[in-house]
Amino acid sequence: IASLNKEAEELQATIEQAAPELATLRDEQSLVERNVGGAVQEREARETEYEERSNAVKELEIQVVQLKGDAQNAHNELQRSKEDIANIIAALDKREVDIQTAREEIAQTNVSSDEDAALLSTLTEALTVLTNRKAGVEKENRDMRDEMHHIQMKIKDERRTHDDSLKTVHDLELKIVDIKAKIEHLKDKAFTEFELQLEVKSYPEDEFVDFAALRDEIQRFRDKIKSLGNINFAAFEEWEQERTRSEFLTTQRNDLFEAEKTLLATIEEINQTAQKKFLETFEKIRQNFIETFKSLFDPGDECDLKLEEDVDPLEAAIDIVAKPRGKRPTSIHLLSGGEKTLTATALLFAIYLVKPSPFCILDEVDAPLDDANVDRFTRILRKFSDNTQFIVVTHNKRTMEAANALYGVTMEEEGVSKLVTVRFNQASQVQSAAVVSG
Repeated sequence: IASLNKEAEELQATIEQAAPELATLRDEQSLVERNVGGAVQEREARETEYEERSNAVKELEIQVVQLKGDAQNAHNELQRSKEDIANIIAALDKREVDIQTAREEIAQTNVSSDEDAALLSTLTEALTVLTNRKAGVEKENRDMRDEMHHIQMKIKDERRTHDDSLKTVHDLELKIVDIKAKIEHLKDKAFTEFELQLEVKSYPEDEFVDFAALRDEIQRFRDKIKSLGNINFAAFEEWEQERTRSEFLTTQRNDLFEAEKTLLATIEEINQTAQKKFLETFEKIRQNFIETFKSLFDPGDECDLKLEEDVDPLEAAIDIVAKPRGKRPTSIHLLSGGEKTLTATALLFAIYLVKPSPFCILDEVDAPLDDANVDRFTRILRKFSDNTQFIVVTHNKRTMEAANALYGVTMEEEGVSKLVTVRFNQASQVQSAAVVSG
């Protein structure tokens, strides 16, 4: 029904497009429908007849095979009977020879004895028995020959019926081929003239198909198509354009989704790598900070670096804990200026130890420090000066005393600056630090 509906819609569209030829097309359509319906009914009838004929031929072939088997059995039995008859005839001939010999012996001797008479009587009885048996075998042979002739006639009749059935089947096959050719011609004509794809639909034998109701339904669909009004002939082109644009946008959308997935995966991988590297670096800095802090303060002083919990490490806040001996501040802001500076210096060197550099410039780092804290500051400079050269800008005398060389700028004449260098150990080269006095 769906196929017929679709064909009706396409046929109606073609009729609307070819309005001047509407009457002719309707007549041709009715003719096509009648021809197709008649061809389908004729093909179904021919198929049913072909199946019945095929079944009859198969049954006849089975009977022919059975009759051939019976004929072969009868032939074999006849052969055996012929062999028995030949044996009997040979025995009779032998008996006749024996009788003739006995008669000659009797004629020659003219002696009659009870023993020979008994022997003659026995031979006569045997001859009678053999003669009777021969007559019976001959009768059986005649009966078998008659039966074989009857079977051969029946086989001829069956073969004739079989040949007639084959001829009927051949005729039916030719008719089926002709019907198929007509159907193909109608399908080609419908596609060429009406752009319709006709399909031959078969229904089960036990299913009732109301073709009249189907034709009425097709007519109702035609009426509905008429009520739709004029056809937009540019609709197909517009649909093609919209479909092409939709496919392009869908492709772009899929590409964007794939790019988004790839980008999110890359970001996730980068975040994981960054988190791993950050946590590793943070742990190294933390350990360095603890050691450096204790070298700047007393060994019993406490310090630590803590990350905010339950937060992405890359976005978490970092708490700096510094508790010199005798103080328990709740915040680093409660420390004195010198303690803050030393804590910041410890953190600076803790970071510096993770990735050291051959040069380091410190500008007025020791400004907030008193003399005791300056000594601690210079002590840590000496500790790291084995691998790094420090350049310290300072005004503190105690820091200058810890340096290996001093570089200063003086103005002996107004408007003329002059660089002054002082080396405290002329025998060795400057290896670790230079202090510039501002």
